[in-house]
Amino acid sequence: MPKPGADGSCHAYAVQQNDSGVVIAEANSLTVAKLMEFKQQTWGWNGCKVLWIGTSICLSTGSPPMPGPVENAMCGSTVPGTQKPTGNTNLADLTLVRSRPAATTEADAERRRTLVWRPSPRLAPLEQLLPAVMVYCKQGISNCGMHIVKGSPPASTIRVAYFSAWNHNRPCLWMNVDQIDTSRYTRIHFVFADLTPDFRVVVSKVQDQFDRFKAVRGVKQIISFGGWDFSTKPATYQILRNAVRYENRQRFKQNVVEFVNSHGLDGVDLDWEYPGEPDIPGITAGNPKEGLDYFTFLFETRRTLDSSKSVSFAAPASYWYLKAFPIEIMGAWLDYIIHMTYDLHGQWDYGNKWTSSGYPGGDCLRSHINMTETVNALSMITKAGVPSNKVVVGVTSYGRSFRMTDPGCTGPSCTFAGTSAESPARKGHCTDTAGYISNAKINEIIAAGGNVRTYMEAGSDIFIYDDYEWVAHMDDVTKLGRENAYKAFNFAGTTDWAVDLQRFLYDESSDSQFPPSIETLPCNREYKSLDAIVADKDRTPSYCADQYTLTVLERTLGGALDEYDSIMRTDYDSKYNSFARAIKQTWDANLVEFYQLHTDEYYSCLMQRFDNGNWRNESIACPPKHSSGYAFSIYLIPKDEDRLYAFIEDKYHIAREWIAGSIVQFAPCIPPQECDKYGKLIGAPALRPGFQIPNPKDSIEESLGNLRELAGFISLTAAEVDAGLFLEPTTADAVDATAMPVLMVRAAVETMKSIYEMGEKIQQKERENIILLALTAILFIIPGLGQAASAVTGLAAFARIAVVIAQLGGAALGAYDIAQNPDSASMGVFGILLGGLAIRGAFKGFVSEAATVRRGMPARQIEGLGPVVKEGPDKIGFVVT
Repeated sequence: MPKPGADGSCHAYAVQQNDSGVVIAEANSLTVAKLMEFKQQTWGWNGCKVLWIGTSICLSTGSPPMPGPVENAMCGSTVPGTQKPTGNTNLADLTLVRSRPAATTEADAERRRTLVWRPSPRLAPLEQLLPAVMVYCKQGISNCGMHIVKGSPPASTIRVAYFSAWNHNRPCLWMNVDQIDTSRYTRIHFVFADLTPDFRVVVSKVQDQFDRFKAVRGVKQIISFGGWDFSTKPATYQILRNAVRYENRQRFKQNVVEFVNSHGLDGVDLDWEYPGEPDIPGITAGNPKEGLDYFTFLFETRRTLDSSKSVSFAAPASYWYLKAFPIEIMGAWLDYIIHMTYDLHGQWDYGNKWTSSGYPGGDCLRSHINMTETVNALSMITKAGVPSNKVVVGVTSYGRSFRMTDPGCTGPSCTFAGTSAESPARKGHCTDTAGYISNAKINEIIAAGGNVRTYMEAGSDIFIYDDYEWVAHMDDVTKLGRENAYKAFNFAGTTDWAVDLQRFLYDESSDSQFPPSIETLPCNREYKSLDAIVADKDRTPSYCADQYTLTVLERTLGGALDEYDSIMRTDYDSKYNSFARAIKQTWDANLVEFYQLHTDEYYSCLMQRFDNGNWRNESIACPPKHSSGYAFSIYLIPKDEDRLYAFIEDKYHIAREWIAGSIVQFAPCIPPQECDKYGKLIGAPALRPGFQIPNPKDSIEESLGNLRELAGFISLTAAEVDAGLFLEPTTADAVDATAMPVLMVRAAVETMKSIYEMGEKIQQKERENIILLALTAILFIIPGLGQAASAVTGLAAFARIAVVIAQLGGAALGAYDIAQNPDSASMGVFGILLGGLAIRGAFKGFVSEAATVRRGMPARQIEGLGPVVKEGPDKIGFVVT
């Protein structure tokens, strides 16, 4: 039997071609059970069903071997060069953070070894192969996690206004720096000062705006250098590369510090795009060492400037561009980072197979401010070690536009025209750049109306105009939502590129043309009902309406479920017994009616007659329409059983298998001892002895548990809406998708509470009321089982029962629809939501799909669910419109 190594490691074995668990065990004098025990800690272990050739596995006790390297792994234990950790750390519990700076000394290397390994949630053991490659990815390459690391709150919130000092070079859309509304921003970043090849700071091209800038009060004044053009144009790209080198760094630093101090500015901001970048077209590749040179310059500038002044820099949202930045130490030593969470997509995507997963052409329409990708970028930078309170997150005052190839296309596979270098999108008349359009122009186009369509997608405002022009942007409400979202994660604040793109200022000398402030009241009112929100509509900001509605829906659902749970624990059984008794009495009455009206149509009758000392059978006309005048017993013989039961099922909705022939005493017998021979009607249809209405109690309890999940989801969604993180196309989707299920559960509770204990015999109207209440109480809850609802015990019986009360209208129609049609729209909404909750990590669009199904329901179908369900959407529509 193999022995562990002296260092505590297990005896490792590399899986070979044609190996199996049995083969390996027998070759090493092990049992398969022992082999399984040794291999539980092996990375990528899937059980003996699938063995990866070359995988290192344990054949003894001890710490597991390292997995083989994977060339393109960016985190996890398969990154080439990863060293085996010491101690008792399990490989599956580790995450390797790759965007930290490289170690420069042995001491630093040792320190970094204590930093790069981060705990991550242990994978739950898989009951079966899902397939095996899923385990391989989860335990290795993808073991980095995607959550944002929330730090401590910032001392104060930063709101940066980037001001394009050159904006007067445009044909229109001009703005002076002193027209910025300083009540909305805490800092102005003046972009860009020039740098000469000998590293002098020059502002002569924008001198007028710079002089105005220095005179602005009430905000911090920050001078910015760099930008995309300066960093990538052949004439200038080398300047920043040279400036941060060891031999030039001191002179560059002195020039910057002197400029800031001599002009009384509050800080400096660097926007180098990007150090160490190897493949920007038209220029030579950067040196991987530039990231550390860049940090060293910024660090020395920070040490030289007074502590009252700030040093910041702009960081990309892409791992590819960020990887040369020693981002952890930059975040630790510098004042804040401008995180450029914009331009995530653009015309340059064309032909890039990496830009849109699953679409190698790279020409799919994507928002440059996609919220999902923004969250991923924020996760990346915070997991790399940057405190969230050092990250100023980007918002935009411009849109990225594309020319659609198909004006009727919708969905993720829609494409745009052009090439990576040339966009055929229509230019804005002021920005004069295809694919780049200001918010001022966007607002003008939307306000003009006409052939314009607007919607939300991936947390971005989208509008299409003139059939082919597709634009992603942020309006003021979306910006506000993002600000709130970032505040919830303790980010430092937001940075707006660029304030001179926001709106047209026709009278530039007038303060009255300042951009109007948005009412930024938090959505923090408390409401207990939809009626309360309706009553308060005039005081409710439009951006709060959906959040308030979702909060009320969550509370409504939670309260209703609590009440239903209480009923299940106390008097459910007595209520259900009342319902079952009402049904049985109704069907008993139906079969009595059948006997009275239809016996002669479906039966032949034989009378067992005693005559002249002998018994004989005599054909007679069937009672009760006809009477022989005798009290002899009568046998009912079906003329055609199939036709008989088809009639009963069609008219009374009583299934054939529920019926048996009965014996009824229809005439008195004198003397009593002769009753076994006289006065009996034998074979009349009646409910089988012991017939019971199926009780779905277990299904109801399971459904209530599922609906608790829905309540939690609505609560989370309300919080995401409040934080600006809800990623479905619109918050209205969340409201429309969840309102009907919530209101149906509320209606179910109200009707269940109304069911009362009834006597042994009750009138028809009272029976119908009990049946209606019980069916509503049950069938409005059963959809909580999702797709499993169609298999509920007794659903077929409920479908027949529902017909009994369908003619009553109102909620009876809704109950009838659910019972008769498990694929109905109302069941569909429940099914999509609950199915989506079960797999929401893989399926993001389930809320939108459920909302679409709900909106497609005709008014008649909504009305059929009763007043509680019908009136709810009316109230919601009044609030959110």
